[in-house]
Amino acid sequence: MVWRNKVRAELKTAIESTQLADVYTFESKGASTLPAGDHYILALEDSDICIFLIDNADGIKPGVQAEIDTVKKHNIKA
Repeated sequence: MVWRNKVRAELKTAIESTQLADVYTFESKGASTLPAGDHYILALEDSDICIFLIDNADGIKPGVQAEIDTVKKHNIKA
């Protein structure tokens, strides 16, 4: 888990340093009145691109599968 957080943070910094995109990561957002799953799914639906970091050893968790399903449903590049 630690390596994923590091990779996500570094990837976010690298993408935003280009000034071509704003990056949403769930862990970088504050409290919300929405349930966590609804919060990130709504943010995903408003996205143009989604990057998945999946560890094959862990498989696809239900939350990630919900993201994949949302991406497919809304034809978001991934």
